[in-house]
Amino acid sequence: MQEIKEKLFSKRIINEITGCWNYPNNNLENSGHIRIDNKLYLVSRISAALFLNFDITSKLFVLHKCDNPACFNPDHLFIGTDVDNAWDKVYKGRAKGRFSNVTHCINDHEFTKNNTYWSINDNSFIRRQCKKCLEYRRSLRKKKSV
Repeated sequence: MQEIKEKLFSKRIINEITGCWNYPNNNLENSGHIRIDNKLYLVSRISAALFLNFDITSKLFVLHKCDNPACFNPDHLFIGTDVDNAWDKVYKGRAKGRFSNVTHCINDHEFTKNNTYWSINDNSFIRRQCKKCLEYRRSLRKKKSV
């Protein structure tokens, strides 16, 4: 891993204003890649493995506090689930779709971290639902079944 670390640092471009350690990108997502044992890895995942004790084969996500996909500064990275990734996109205004800018459910409950349930289907489609409304619908079903 020392040679990979040296490769990262030799190509690192430091942004003095943001503190980002940018890796020269070579793709549309603006994320650098490094090949290890004939497999391509995102530079941010490699950095997390080197500095944050992250298992590079994990299904968890490496997210960017700085919202810069080319950055691999370990101080700018954090590990999260697919739900954390979805929240991060919504919070930073990168969520796509016709409901991405909706802040309240149809019953005017605010979508907050504590009041939002995220569900993911087989096609990796992420959907958010209001927990208060879900609880209310469950209570109605319980009443009908009694």
